[in-house]
Amino acid sequence: MSYRLRPDDPRLRWYGAVSVQRTEEWVMPWRIPYPERALFPPAALQERAAMPAGVRIAFRSDTTLVAGEVVPYPECVGINVYGASSLNLRTFRPAIIGFVQIIRERHPDVPFVVMSPIYSPPREETPNVVGMTLRIMREEVEAAVETLRAHGDRHLYYVNGLEILGPEHGHLLPDELHPNAEGYRLMGRNFLQKVAARYFIDRDNTT
Repeated sequence: MSYRLRPDDPRLRWYGAVSVQRTEEWVMPWRIPYPERALFPPAALQERAAMPAGVRIAFRSDTTLVAGEVVPYPECVGINVYGASSLNLRTFRPAIIGFVQIIRERHPDVPFVVMSPIYSPPREETPNVVGMTLRIMREEVEAAVETLRAHGDRHLYYVNGLEILGPEHGHLLPDELHPNAEGYRLMGRNFLQKVAARYFIDRDNTT
């Protein structure tokens, strides 16, 4: 007999969250007391407090056997590299290829999605110190994946970050970089529909 944990299951522990917002369909961790969010400045603090980066989910069980399927998450490359100007046109694509190959040494057949950056208005066409833009980065990420697939990695896939959050969702980026709470919910829905369902849940239809 197997059991599936729902997001609102009381056995789940949300480490790193100050509070947890619960609805009938989803649970969202906050880094401020959610019931008192009106006391915090909306633009300066609320938007960032709704970003669940660093929150960890755990649960305890007295069962003697835990089994399940590990669903890999996609690797997203681009915006942090853009901001740090750490890789240029000559080194960016080889770095992606090398990173994937390192993972493939131990996990040769695991479905692997590489996702390029989501939308960020001032970074789309503005070159950074080393001449990279997000548009160029998306092209390079896609080219890296195509190169690896051409060399036999049939379980590697590319997802354009604009499919997850694109120009039509610019109003959900209060600082033109980080999504707000609504933006993260949108990204979650798009991820489930366009990434998880396509590459991890229904693998028989992905070749």
